[in-house]
Amino acid sequence: MDEFELNENQTSRGMRLIFGYLCVFLAFVGGITLLPLLIIPFFPGEWICFPAFLIPGGSALILGTVLGFLLTKGRQKGKLAKFQDSVLLVFIWLTTVLVGALPFFLADKVAFFGGNDGALSMSFSESVFESVSGYCAVGFTVLHGFTGAGEPVFSSFLDAGQGYCSHVFLLYRAITQFFGGVGLVLVVASAVSDRFGMQLFATEGHNDRLLPNLAKTAKATFGIYMIIIVLGTISMWLFGMDWFESLCHSIAGMATGGFSTRISGFYQYSNPNPILGFVSPVGIEITIMIVMILGATSFLLIWNALTMKWKNVIKDAELRFMGFVILLFTILGLFLVMYQFDDGKGQDFATSLRYSVFQMISCVTTTGFGNAPSVIILGQGVVALSIILMIIGGGVGSTAGAIKQLRVVIALKYLWWSILHKFSPSRFRYPHYFMRAGKPVEVTDDLYKENVNYIILYLVVLMVPTIILVFLPKGGDGSYFNATESLYLVSSSLSGTGNTIVDFLGLRISVFNNGGNAMWSYYLVLWIMSVCMFLGRLEILPVYYALRRISTLVLKRQAI
Repeated sequence: MDEFELNENQTSRGMRLIFGYLCVFLAFVGGITLLPLLIIPFFPGEWICFPAFLIPGGSALILGTVLGFLLTKGRQKGKLAKFQDSVLLVFIWLTTVLVGALPFFLADKVAFFGGNDGALSMSFSESVFESVSGYCAVGFTVLHGFTGAGEPVFSSFLDAGQGYCSHVFLLYRAITQFFGGVGLVLVVASAVSDRFGMQLFATEGHNDRLLPNLAKTAKATFGIYMIIIVLGTISMWLFGMDWFESLCHSIAGMATGGFSTRISGFYQYSNPNPILGFVSPVGIEITIMIVMILGATSFLLIWNALTMKWKNVIKDAELRFMGFVILLFTILGLFLVMYQFDDGKGQDFATSLRYSVFQMISCVTTTGFGNAPSVIILGQGVVALSIILMIIGGGVGSTAGAIKQLRVVIALKYLWWSILHKFSPSRFRYPHYFMRAGKPVEVTDDLYKENVNYIILYLVVLMVPTIILVFLPKGGDGSYFNATESLYLVSSSLSGTGNTIVDFLGLRISVFNNGGNAMWSYYLVLWIMSVCMFLGRLEILPVYYALRRISTLVLKRQAI
């Protein structure tokens, strides 16, 4: 039967089923795009931003609703065939990031409606990059503004006297990370029944069920997500951060996204402007570190903690591994910052500890926030440690990315068991299992191979764009990305961290001021990193399965 045909019972199958589901998500994304407009009553001076959101958001909402109705009217939904769940998931995320890019792209192009944002002037490539970074919960940004002479309009987002970006767009960036971090499918699944498809739910990375029912599991996960964001917002507000910025940072922290309302990130609060009033930078940093850790912890473990099953949490192999890694790398980072900070000038113990623990937690949770002037000023040793942590990443079933800690735990345990087996009597066998949320999980050969294969695949995907980047001009001055910059950027992109040692705003200014000679390279870097962010968010394999399914369909049609 053709992919577009129906059976005699008028059941949607194949591509018709895929596009039917896709239209539902298109309408959903349209609604997401309209959400930032709700804040305009609080900042009435920003009403001029509404066309940039109304045009794409309203169009997607209407188009998705109408097409979805036409494709599904009077038909039952069939079951997704092999790899069709991956095709649908890839289409959902591609549609989301493309629609999500339009407000950024239109910001300075809708003056006939009354003006534009002023701080936003983005090309299509930059708009897509910002959207992918938001929905994939990464945190890279190319937010900028330029005058005709090429001078930057601002050097930070909300800093008084240094330029300005509207609250509407800053909230929009936070909203993209809110939905992207927890997962688009999970949010929709929280409002529908199991019939929507456990396949799609699992394909997005939600492998742990908190409750027997899919919809209830999604609701519980979403509820945990919301509660932590609210508590984080209140806590940072009590420590002196503005309520709006507290909300945006709490969302980005729990989503392990990393979008900040300030270019200088949390370093801004270490040197507060008098206009900010009372600020406790230590209190704010402790709060956001807790939020980041919770975001990188499996929702299954958080659920066990909330239901008072503390033994299940304490004995969990992945959580113990996270605690060990944070402690070890923080100690190493502490001494490195003390002696390597600012090219060997060093830093005092207290400040070194603050920088080290924050940077290590930010990287292992794949969030990307920073409380130091820059990552590179912390020293090359911290840069190396950060790369390792970004490759390891957070917990399975969390909002974090990268290889994931559980896969690393399984690989390390199996390696240890293999070494023990070499030195043990032939009849002696060690139990091959680990504790997961209070339950012993046997590490079979198939499970081990599956995890190791993914680790190898991840490292291969990591190396390819890293090698490509070293051949690309970094600016219009003839310089190139060095190996450290390339590896750091790709590690950060693929893991969804968004922590960077390259100044994108400075990079664009450099290209612009040199006549735009390397503008092609600048845009190519953005697209390479966008692909890496996309692959990392979907954990590579669903993208491969989708391409395989689509290529098979195309080849069949050509044969006909």
